[in-house]
Amino acid sequence: MDDQGTRYRKSVSIGAVSYTHLDVYKRQVYERALKKNLFTSCVEMNRKLVEDYEDQLLEKMPPIKKHINNIKNNIGKVVHLTTNDKEKIEKKILSTCVSEYMTKAVKPSELQKKALEKGLQGYPTKIKFDGLDSSSGGTRSSNRNSPLPIHEIFHSINTSFVYFGTIKECRIAWFNNCLLYTSRCV
Repeated sequence: MDDQGTRYRKSVSIGAVSYTHLDVYKRQVYERALKKNLFTSCVEMNRKLVEDYEDQLLEKMPPIKKHINNIKNNIGKVVHLTTNDKEKIEKKILSTCVSEYMTKAVKPSELQKKALEKGLQGYPTKIKFDGLDSSSGGTRSSNRNSPLPIHEIFHSINTSFVYFGTIKECRIAWFNNCLLYTSRCV
């Protein structure tokens, strides 16, 4: 009888360990999926906030694409660049130019208005992420009334952020009318 009681306790213990392990695994999968969705949402919000200003800049300065191509070609003469490398270089240079344009020509209130016009439910005010090479990065705005793309540092990390695919932390300033289930945001 004592032997059977011991076997019963072992089987219960093993069952509890397996159940706990399964719960932890499910939670990890859920958290990864949640972070991936949050990352995708942040990238999309940021892209929508910046795209019109990028288009305006390219329209006002058509030769910029030609200069970026010259830079990529010259770097390509020194080191081998893959298509992906060239794309990253182009995005970083363009992001730097857009950064200068937006920080000098766009007010936070204008960017908030742009977010509403684009049908966004809010805008990121803080982003933290881990890189693929054990690096990390992040930025935050000065306050909830100031969208991230208005800050120069955002543009410095935005191109890197887009390639990482995960997010560690994100803070979003939601528009009040979106939180109240109005037809404009739902």
